[in-house]
Amino acid sequence: MRRFLLSSQAHILYAVIIAVVVATHLLRILWVNQDAFTKSYDIAYWKDRVEHSQWELPASKRIIGDDGLYSYVGYKIALGEDLTVLNPETGPVGKYLLGYSILFFHTPAVTSFMLGLGILGLFYFLSQFFLKDRFLSLLLTGILSFDPLFFSQFTGSWVDLPQLFFLLLFLVLFLYGSLHKKQILYMFLTGISLGIFSDVKFPILTPILFLFVCISLSLSKKWQSLLSFIFGCSLGFLFPYMAYLSHHSLKEFISLQKYIIAFYMKSHLPVHHFAIWQTLILGKFPDIVSGRLSKYQEWWIVLPIITLLGLGGSIWTICKKNISFSEGFLVAYVIFTSIIFSFIPFYPRYVLLLFPILLLISAIWLIRIWKYIAVIDLLLAFLVGIITSMLYLTYSPVPIITNMSYNLSHGYFQDVYQEDITNTKELRISREEFQKIGQSAFQNGEIISIDIKIGSPQTTREGLEVPITELYQTRRLGNFQEKKTILLSNQHGKWKVQWDWNLVFNKFSPGEKVVSDVIPGKRGAIKNLDGTISSSDTDGYLVSIIPSQINSALEPTMLHFFSQLSYMKPVGLQNAYLENPLPDSPIPLFSSFTPWNSTTLEKLKSYPGVSVTMYPSRIYASSDPESIGNTTFLECCTRIYTSSTYHGLIGTEKTYDSILSAKDGGNLSLFDKNGILIRVVTQRQPQNGHDVTLNL
Repeated sequence: MRRFLLSSQAHILYAVIIAVVVATHLLRILWVNQDAFTKSYDIAYWKDRVEHSQWELPASKRIIGDDGLYSYVGYKIALGEDLTVLNPETGPVGKYLLGYSILFFHTPAVTSFMLGLGILGLFYFLSQFFLKDRFLSLLLTGILSFDPLFFSQFTGSWVDLPQLFFLLLFLVLFLYGSLHKKQILYMFLTGISLGIFSDVKFPILTPILFLFVCISLSLSKKWQSLLSFIFGCSLGFLFPYMAYLSHHSLKEFISLQKYIIAFYMKSHLPVHHFAIWQTLILGKFPDIVSGRLSKYQEWWIVLPIITLLGLGGSIWTICKKNISFSEGFLVAYVIFTSIIFSFIPFYPRYVLLLFPILLLISAIWLIRIWKYIAVIDLLLAFLVGIITSMLYLTYSPVPIITNMSYNLSHGYFQDVYQEDITNTKELRISREEFQKIGQSAFQNGEIISIDIKIGSPQTTREGLEVPITELYQTRRLGNFQEKKTILLSNQHGKWKVQWDWNLVFNKFSPGEKVVSDVIPGKRGAIKNLDGTISSSDTDGYLVSIIPSQINSALEPTMLHFFSQLSYMKPVGLQNAYLENPLPDSPIPLFSSFTPWNSTTLEKLKSYPGVSVTMYPSRIYASSDPESIGNTTFLECCTRIYTSSTYHGLIGTEKTYDSILSAKDGGNLSLFDKNGILIRVVTQRQPQNGHDVTLNL
């Protein structure tokens, strides 16, 4: 394709300008995300995060994203641990790259950034193959560099960049190799790249790519190149598993591959057939479970234009009489990839495998149909990309406030310290001590959760002030609210929270003590005509456990016994004491709902780490212990009775609930180091319910 519109000197000048603009964009990514490169990977934190996440505890609300999981697993397998221990369904290549980056550079961001640069280089060569013009190839590469989905992963720990890198490497090697004299060598390298590509994520696109290469080489009767390609594929696929194969048999390797296939084949995730097009064109994508449309944060106006032009270019290419082999390859890839992504559970990150090829096809089509306005259109896309990237890299304070609100509301103080706040050095305490201070205050105050309502930010000299209202939910003293202000400061374009201990409780500071002094309110008793009591509030027991003292060999039996006494599922009870424990701190699990004899008590106390204490309980002598439940707040993983929160669900407890209902009373107070009262945080009077006698 010949140069046009520009003289040779102008051609070089504009190419240099584009290169400088793209380089500046890359430098800004480094500047804004410099913490990702300068802050060493904290293996202790991520070990704790993974082990207490939904990957190990299905009911855990301490969610970890794929990026956190992949970097941690990558680090472990790079150290030599078995790659099947955690997340074996995701291929090892991307995780290995992240892991070795942590080992050599102390951060996964270095590998991600290098892969991003490699992708830009490969895309330039791919564009040069089709356009034969350095200026246009640089222009397209610049447009790709401004795609928010693409550059947002330059400092992350996802495995989409490795997948795209090896896909583009496969395309470049195959297309250049098909014209090269040393085709056998190129096909071998093409096969290796496809094999490695298959080991990054589930290889759903591999069969199509493999068959296309095999068919093209067979039709041209290049049998040696075909054999070289197949051998390279096999070698590339097996190479990432060499460490695994050194300790496992071939039979175990085959079983692992069967497990990976079965894992995805048995997936019960719903398929939203139009998700890919909603994402690309409308900037909305359906939640994988609920189907509710959400905003695609990385969407930009060029995306739907490139999508429509790419599809139009594909149709135009198919309709051509003399379609070239290389262009047909790109079109086939777009068609089959689009079809496949339309019939599987779709995530927005999948767009990364499609957008670069759509962009290239769009350029080829535009230049051939409207050659005199094509460059102008692409330059406009380039300029829009500059503006989009600048806006995207100017971070909003909303994500950090939302993230801190989530962590604070669930008592994840270790995550607040690690992710959300900027003044950790000023606090002069470790993450562990920070967690202990905050979480102990919540536990002593029996704070179950906090609902945080966020006001409008106000600009100040120091940064931003954000008014918030915290609605505290306690186990026994009801709800109360406090108004506070969050101060945010901007660091290299990113917002962070200036921590203030008032965010725990107003006027709270380390060393002070939170005391919940409760006066139980008695729910009314249910009596029979003969005077016998069916159920009543009386002295019972509370079972607590210290997680660090559990005997793991006895844990399954212990959980089964707990389940029988509490009417809770074992997985929920386990989550209660493992999701967010403080070291050597007892975690309350459940109270008694039936009379326990000495045998039951002795068996409970026989399990290491278990303690049984007296506790005001609802005891059922003859009626159903499950006829009452916590209807005040979601009690995911415990069953601890209080008259304030437990109400009738079925039967007599439900029919006469308004008569039987009671409320606990008392004070939640804050004391200084010397035991002097600072303030009463909340208080209320206890209220007893009324007895009910059944006429049966």
